[in-house]
Amino acid sequence: MGQLADWIGELTHPAFIMWGEQDSLIPISVGQRFYREIAHNEFISFSGLVHVPHEEAP
Repeated sequence: MGQLADWIGELTHPAFIMWGEQDSLIPISVGQRFYREIAHNEFISFSGLVHVPHEEAP
């Protein structure tokens, strides 16, 4: 995650995090970390989808 990991917890704007549970490029554990560290957010994961769930199942 590189530099992003250094400041992700400082975000104050609301965030909507969506993740494909089968993402092999960036694992769902990264999305779950974002969920834990960003103060105001919603997190949703999609079973059977990979890296771009918003395009795979609009």
